[in-house]
Amino acid sequence: MNELESLSKEDRISQLPDGILCHILSFLPIKCALATCILSSRWRFVWTSLPNLCFDERLHMRPVHGQHMGYIFRKDGFCFSEDPNPVFENFVTRVLLLTNPTAIRKFSLDCWELTDLTHFRSWVDSIIMRNVREIELFLGSHKLVRLPESIFTLTTLEVLKLYSDFVIKIPPSGLCFPSLKVLSVVLEYPDNNLTERLFSICPALEDLSIEGHLDDKSVINFNISSTTLKRLCLSFTNGVAYSNNEHKVMITAPDLELLNIHDFCMVSYMFHELPSFTKVFIDIFYDDGWSRVQSGRAQRLVNSLTKAKFLALSADTIYALDKIYKDVFPKFPNVTCLEVKVELLGWCLLPIIFGSLPNLEEFVFEKKLSCHFEEFGWIEQPNTPLCLLLHVKKIEIKEFEGQKDDLGLVKYLLKNCKVLNTMIIRCKETASKESLCQKLVKLQRGSMTCEVEIF
Repeated sequence: MNELESLSKEDRISQLPDGILCHILSFLPIKCALATCILSSRWRFVWTSLPNLCFDERLHMRPVHGQHMGYIFRKDGFCFSEDPNPVFENFVTRVLLLTNPTAIRKFSLDCWELTDLTHFRSWVDSIIMRNVREIELFLGSHKLVRLPESIFTLTTLEVLKLYSDFVIKIPPSGLCFPSLKVLSVVLEYPDNNLTERLFSICPALEDLSIEGHLDDKSVINFNISSTTLKRLCLSFTNGVAYSNNEHKVMITAPDLELLNIHDFCMVSYMFHELPSFTKVFIDIFYDDGWSRVQSGRAQRLVNSLTKAKFLALSADTIYALDKIYKDVFPKFPNVTCLEVKVELLGWCLLPIIFGSLPNLEEFVFEKKLSCHFEEFGWIEQPNTPLCLLLHVKKIEIKEFEGQKDDLGLVKYLLKNCKVLNTMIIRCKETASKESLCQKLVKLQRGSMTCEVEIF
């Protein structure tokens, strides 16, 4: 046997240190990582030192397709039996008993239903004793599962993501999550004792996500006050398209860089000490049943965010603002990048928005619905906004079809953007790129240096 053949048969991976092998196994589901114990005696106990323990019930069940009684259908498309899975529960218990890391980096649990919640409590107690740094929990069918009190004072915990509704009991001391940087919670019909306190007593919080399911039975106040908060994502839904109750969100975050709002019940927002945001995403759902109250809330929200540098508006938001602002739009003097999505309505607002962004440099547009009616689509204005003449350098058009609405917009932008360097056009799958290229090559360009890229 020559030297090359000897090297090819040598098991070099098994010679790596345990730390490196554990790092490799950490990218596998825990079930697959555990299976490596049968490879050889060298691998028998390697998995027991894994720092990431991620348990997913879906890997222990066979999906069921079609409509079946006694099965549940999850948002991610998986369909499983409603009955608890003791095999999965035994697997989690066994792994936690056999693993021996002195410190767990991450523990995640994705499970629909447990036979006994005492198993869950013992699992969480176990990882807390091992100074866990990241926790992600989802218990689909269980409502108001109480978290152990020790989790709120755990000094090693930096990331906590709760993807289902848990009972969060703030300690009597008022101090909560001393080292937590990332918090994500789902709150179903919460009470003010929690929402007015929790988001203001986490001293190290940098990233906060709240998914709130509200109702009309009581007014809920969210008090978010943090000098360390950098990213804030808010999502609110209601049983109806809009709420007559004035749920309030009060935000004091002087270092906030990103604000992402998805609001389907139009709560009332109040801001204090807001900086010049890096990015703002707004997605508010408009309903024809809106009264002056809901319209006023939306208007106050937009008027409060004029310091933004990046502004993204959903199709529903454009529709709502088109109904509210008509011929006027607040000035956004700092915005250099604008992302807009438009359906049938909202096209008329685009030139008005351009006129309110004097320093715009980049524009991203996406058409969500095809438009075949004369009264909809792009309507050219007599006066060209200054931002198009002086500053816009890059434009991206998504879902382009080459119809009158989006082709009219592209024609206008190519003609009036005098310093445009790049226009990227991403065609819809059903569109003919060859036909579109023939149309685009004939269009007048206001910038001699502009390059058009079609995908």
